[in-house]
Amino acid sequence: MSDLAAVYATLERGDRLASRQQLIEIVRSPAGQSNGEAWWLLAQSLDDPAQQADCRRRAQAAGYPPAPRATAVAQPMPAPALPPPGAGSIPAPDYSAAITFVVNKLGDDMDRYDLAQALMAREGWSYESAEGFIDYVSANFARTIAARHLTLITVISMLGLIVGLLLTCSSVLTISNVRTDGVDQIRASIRFIAGIAISGSAVWGLLKGLAALRVRR
Repeated sequence: MSDLAAVYATLERGDRLASRQQLIEIVRSPAGQSNGEAWWLLAQSLDDPAQQADCRRRAQAAGYPPAPRATAVAQPMPAPALPPPGAGSIPAPDYSAAITFVVNKLGDDMDRYDLAQALMAREGWSYESAEGFIDYVSANFARTIAARHLTLITVISMLGLIVGLLLTCSSVLTISNVRTDGVDQIRASIRFIAGIAISGSAVWGLLKGLAALRVRR
């Protein structure tokens, strides 16, 4: 197995750190310094934008990815013959399930690298195809992703409001109890203040989330 084949095998297993170490060892070798594909893969495995840019620059200097070949001007082709009546046709691939999967994961703030790995396992795609598909969904379904994210914020705000109200109500009951001693009164007062603060923050987040959802719809 070649060095890059071993790297791809490691990526297929989802071991990003191990693949990064393999690539570093490759590009440090005399022969690997001019390996554009290794530099390009290393750029995908790094988190620092400056390091990624440097690796991509080295990959381009080594001629990777290769420039598209110039092709001759295509001559017009004759129109294909229509199929006979009743003949079946090959259905176009349906990516609706994959689009829904990516929209949901991006709305939940899933890391792009982890999402690409999940797509590779789910759809059997290469890493490059998964990255391209994520870019496509991000560009064409931005509103849907944002709406899902705002929906999550709204739900969290509602839960915070419930917690704040429970704290406030329990503290009011404790304070109103004439048998409660001074220490419990102080604790109840602190809970009351905390409940009011949590409820206020939750209401603010809830209103912002609902307003944003209404605008986006």
